[in-house]
Amino acid sequence: MKFLNKLFGRTTGEEAPVAPLEETLEPEAVAEPVALESADSEVVPQVLDDTSSAEELKLTLDDPHNESAEGVRDTELLSKALRDNPSGAELHAEVVAALSDPIERVDFYHRLVDGDTTQPYHSLSLGRAFREAGRFRESVSHYQLYLRSTTEALVLEELAEVFEELGESYMASSSRMVAQSLRKQG
Repeated sequence: MKFLNKLFGRTTGEEAPVAPLEETLEPEAVAEPVALESADSEVVPQVLDDTSSAEELKLTLDDPHNESAEGVRDTELLSKALRDNPSGAELHAEVVAALSDPIERVDFYHRLVDGDTTQPYHSLSLGRAFREAGRFRESVSHYQLYLRSTTEALVLEELAEVFEELGESYMASSSRMVAQSLRKQG
């Protein structure tokens, strides 16, 4: 609500009036519910609009028989949890379990980075996902974005390994020297 108040120029003490969705739409814009049969032949009410197809409706997030929808729900929950705790190792392990394909993880972490560009750990997570997907150039750039905000020996070691994958031994050696220096200081 604070965002809406700020957007509409209200002071923080005033609350934005919220009308039910049906009242804010033109009468012809409100779609009529239709019934579709689910996998176990029970009738499930759905809403059709001009852009919906029966196949899309069977893949709604509310369909308890849709395994694909459950995966989407899981990744949405993980995404929300990672916004609150970006460095949560257990959460990242759950992402790997939920998204076994490295390219899917790249897409997942890319959405996190796009959603919150101020959180450097999302860049590190995306860099790691790119690395697992074998996209080393992209990986380097996201490791570097993370290292601009904080310098960690472990991350520098990981970056050195990525540089080795790219055949850039000088950069790998430099990263390792900085990591070693940090370990001696800390």
